[in-house]
Amino acid sequence: MGKDFAFKTVTSSIAYPIFNTLLLKQDVFIDVDPLVASIYTGVLLGFGVGIVFRTGASIGGMDIPPLILNKYTHIPLHTLVLLVDAITVGAGFIVFGIEKVLVGLISVYISAVVIDKTMLIGGQQSKAIYIISEHYEKIMEEIHDKLERGSTILTATGGYTKQERPVIYVVISQKQYPELNRLIVHIDPQAFVVVSDATEVHGLGFTYDD
Repeated sequence: MGKDFAFKTVTSSIAYPIFNTLLLKQDVFIDVDPLVASIYTGVLLGFGVGIVFRTGASIGGMDIPPLILNKYTHIPLHTLVLLVDAITVGAGFIVFGIEKVLVGLISVYISAVVIDKTMLIGGQQSKAIYIISEHYEKIMEEIHDKLERGSTILTATGGYTKQERPVIYVVISQKQYPELNRLIVHIDPQAFVVVSDATEVHGLGFTYDD
């Protein structure tokens, strides 16, 4: 994982138990429902671990296996964290019983979701859109002129018709999507449009201006 990761992880491995011990010495008791506790624990833990992951480090525990697996398999990190933590919590069935394991799995799931969201903080929320239309040239012109976005023409072959046809590929900011949708419907109501979220975009018009 590299020397920088190793240094940060060693630092975290020392700092984490020290702060954990100091905080546990505080005489604070909050009587809440175990389900509520598991939800808030998942949120707080996920946010904390997500911040650590964003710096390219770990807390020196069971978050290291997911990081290593992510490097070689490219499976989303939060998915691997969920898998590893679920196995760890599930193994506690023998000692703690099924009810506490089920409550723990709720916390694990929420933690994995929050880790994913935390790592995306600051990312450009955008839409990646594919447009298939007989009037693709007119739609492209409107995208360039009114939305001031670039576009790419992809060549696709229909699976049924076996005919080649152009496909417009464009990435726009989330707030521009309603305008693009109106633009497409006005030009070609029969256009086939596929929209997906692009959680991080780098380049002209997104991470830097012309």
